[in-house]
Amino acid sequence: MGPPTPIGDSWIMNFETGFFAVCDGSDRNPQASWKFLIQFERMVANTAAMKLAKPLKTHQLIVLKEKFDAESRKLLNSALGSFSCAITGICLAHTEVGLAGIILHTGDSSLYEFDSSTSSVGELTQRNFWLVGRTKKLFQISISEISLSKSLILSTDGVPLFIHLQKPEIRSTISRIVRKETISDAPEKIINMMRPVDGFEDDATVISLSMSGIHAAKKRMIISGNDGQSLSGAL
Repeated sequence: MGPPTPIGDSWIMNFETGFFAVCDGSDRNPQASWKFLIQFERMVANTAAMKLAKPLKTHQLIVLKEKFDAESRKLLNSALGSFSCAITGICLAHTEVGLAGIILHTGDSSLYEFDSSTSSVGELTQRNFWLVGRTKKLFQISISEISLSKSLILSTDGVPLFIHLQKPEIRSTISRIVRKETISDAPEKIINMMRPVDGFEDDATVISLSMSGIHAAKKRMIISGNDGQSLSGAL
């Protein structure tokens, strides 16, 4: 058996700025995802100059969304033709009407919203082929209000939740998994549920976040899979 195949998935969680994201690179250049993710996070931090602990007005969130659009275009244009990856992230902020997030997304990774009390689920992003390195702008930049009773899951395409969530029993099972008391176990359980019995197995990354458990802190984590091990991150 040869050495493990490098994994092109990376994730970041920054509890100071409120930015959480997954990034999926190619096997040909597995380091591209975390290098781009670091650049993207720096863009978010420099553009926003924000802290999760600092509330924003609704109109400030709208202005910030437009700034993200302009600055992300500059970053994506500089990456044209050099590599390819998908990125899905959300920048959380407290506003006068509650918690909200700016979704920053392009490619075939996904962001889901779960309500464990009703077993309901919604995909907040639309999967597409606008990959970093081939597009001049993000496919989606949008603002979403987020209830504190909800949980979020970010996943790369190696975890095809969008297929399995069509089954009511899978939706119910995952809704139970992402309840606050078990949120830290959710990534591993979800990855294992989605693991194929045989055949091709893609690299996979999952972040699970309980909105009621999100608190500002000077803590930042970024992990890439270049050691050939699958990844999971949780709050």
